Amino acid sequence: MGCLGNAITNALVNGLGFLCFTRDIKLYNVVVHGLAFMCIFMAFQTASSFNSTLLTNMGFGDLGYNSLAVIYAVFSVANFISPFIVDLTGPRVGMALGGSLYCLFIAAFLKPMAWSIMASSALLGIGAAVLWTAQGSYVTLNSDENTRGRNSGIFWALLQSSILIGNLMAYFVLPDSGKVSDDEAHQFYMILFFVGCGGVFILLFTRATPRPVIEDLDGKPKSE
Repeated sequence: MGCLGNAITNALVNGLGFLCFTRDIKLYNVVVHGLAFMCIFMAFQTASSFNSTLLTNMGFGDLGYNSLAVIYAVFSVANFISPFIVDLTGPRVGMALGGSLYCLFIAAFLKPMAWSIMASSALLGIGAAVLWTAQGSYVTLNSDENTRGRNSGIFWALLQSSILIGNLMAYFVLPDSGKVSDDEAHQFYMILFFVGCGGVFILLFTRATPRPVIEDLDGKPKSE
């Protein structure tokens, strides 16, 4: 176990060292925003998987199903306006704003009330549209025809790992009996809330994307 722990620690240190000192800012941005999305969706997808069951056990009936319906209904409509919002904020700020609304949604479950869960679900639908529009813009800015496939693969590998990690966490946190007390549910959502906030915090470490060099007819760089 000690050797395994040392190996994992060394890998993390080396990986973080690469991210801190690499001159490939675009690759850095792809990895860092992928880690941020991994944390945000580790929190959201894990919460979504258990919301309906936990809310039913807590006496809220079908509130969990209604919440998901509101999220995706608003998400669908908000996609028509999200490009205008991202144009105003820029993709980095847009991702942070969208991610913050995911955290707000999870926070509503710390002291669940029907009105707060439904309101945060509607806000999350808007935040999801802004988040994904901003993410598409950001990964495009940090890719070219040679790195587009690599960068998409890195991002989606990190994002999809959130499902595995999140469900492993739920396995160890929630009781095997399937009956979750209010205190256990509060602890569960508190962990998810901090994980989601950690993802938004990681977005602060993304860097401005370098502008492409524009060349004149003689092949010499020129200012914009």
